[in-house]
Amino acid sequence: NGINPSQENKVNLSEKQSVISWVESQNLRFKFRLAAIALAVIPVFVVGAIIGVTVNNAFRAKIQAREKGDTEFINNKLQLKIRENYLDVQSMANVFAYSPDFASRNTAKLNAELNKIKEIYNYYDSIALFDAQGNVIAQTTGKPLGNHLNRVYIQEAKAKNGAVISEPLISATEGIFSVYAASVIKNPDTGQNIGFIRLRIPVQKLGEILTSSYTSDDKFLYLTDEQNQVFFSSQGEFSTSRRSDGQGATSEDQGTTIDQIFPKLKWQEDDGNTTPKSLIDYNLLDKKKQIIAYK
Repeated sequence: NGINPSQENKVNLSEKQSVISWVESQNLRFKFRLAAIALAVIPVFVVGAIIGVTVNNAFRAKIQAREKGDTEFINNKLQLKIRENYLDVQSMANVFAYSPDFASRNTAKLNAELNKIKEIYNYYDSIALFDAQGNVIAQTTGKPLGNHLNRVYIQEAKAKNGAVISEPLISATEGIFSVYAASVIKNPDTGQNIGFIRLRIPVQKLGEILTSSYTSDDKFLYLTDEQNQVFFSSQGEFSTSRRSDGQGATSEDQGTTIDQIFPKLKWQEDDGNTTPKSLIDYNLLDKKKQIIAYK
């Protein structure tokens, strides 16, 4: 159900605080930091050293323990980043709800504001505003967008009546493999849905952030979606079988599931244990026996 702005927020906005000044100050973002967020868990896999027949059990246990620690670190970093994206889109939706330019459909000014936000963040590669019927009102510089009401993330935000983070999807407009943050924009007086905002994060950009503080010649990172399809690897980007408009991808874009790389990694029902697990399996792509830690 969205979060109603506090009286303090209303005062700031009544003083015509611009969207740009909000982005630069980040005030609203931190006011929402205690919001309850239900986000999909993205499985994280850290694949490590090649295991030979001469490796003794004690040394193997040390490797497994180290990789479990790496998995925990990357998982926490990923969840924090996804939470940050959620708070960004939720807060921007609140600010644009009070924007006179959004109310009057001042496309020129809104385009300029969105381009400035994109420049400040240097993370989202496309930002767009839509009316309640999914028609584009404003967008950052790029390929002109059409009606987005059929987009998976718009439908999810509409159903939730709030903000959402999508699974990794292939952009139906540009073919860019991305994660989307989207939210409804509500009339501040009536609570009625008056539009949508969506932020696009290229999977490659998300992966670069995760691996920026994790570099190793003998370790690799894999991320999978809820269908167990690999959507990112530190060895290179994988694709998925889902498009942002809900249609199936072309045969060239069919996804690779994690068990097609590591046969033993067929997901079982969640046993409630949130600690990282590990096993040894044969990598069908690299033709190597390796230790895998996952969460």
